[in-house]
Amino acid sequence: MKTWTDEAELIARCKRELPYNHASFEILIGRYKDLVFTLCYRLVGRRSDAEDLMQEVLTKIFLNLKNFEERSKFSSWVYRIAHNHCLNFINRKARQREVIGEYTEEKKRRQNDGLTKDVAESLQAALDQISPDQRGILIMKYVMGLDLKEIGESLELSVGAVKMRLMRARDDFRAVYQKAQ
Repeated sequence: MKTWTDEAELIARCKRELPYNHASFEILIGRYKDLVFTLCYRLVGRRSDAEDLMQEVLTKIFLNLKNFEERSKFSSWVYRIAHNHCLNFINRKARQREVIGEYTEEKKRRQNDGLTKDVAESLQAALDQISPDQRGILIMKYVMGLDLKEIGESLELSVGAVKMRLMRARDDFRAVYQKAQ
């Protein structure tokens, strides 16, 4: 098999062959796999997260290689994709921690504001029985007071998708809560 020393030629070959032939892509990405992993690991600090993120980044590179315009070095393009993907992951994790913290504070405040302990426990039990995604969207809307656009930006969804998910979450929550009563 030919050893590829000219990266530009290898990239051009990948663009021609993908998605049907992966051999050239495997050679190309083999050169950057360690760089991507190291960057992900250094940014997120957990090996398991870094491994998952590396796979997601490699998938993004695979799917978007045809869009690489060669205005910069390929390594810079790979680095930018990995860096942005990791930052998005970190921001999502931070928002999740924020939501959980604010939800806990709100839960305590509401318990102290007159919600009986039984009602608060019933509400929490119902929340615990719906999916984490549904729980999160309900918390963002009703605990944090975010509007649909803000929720969409946080979850990287359109406003229409947020409306649909919010409606389904309310319906599922209501069904679980009523069943428990």
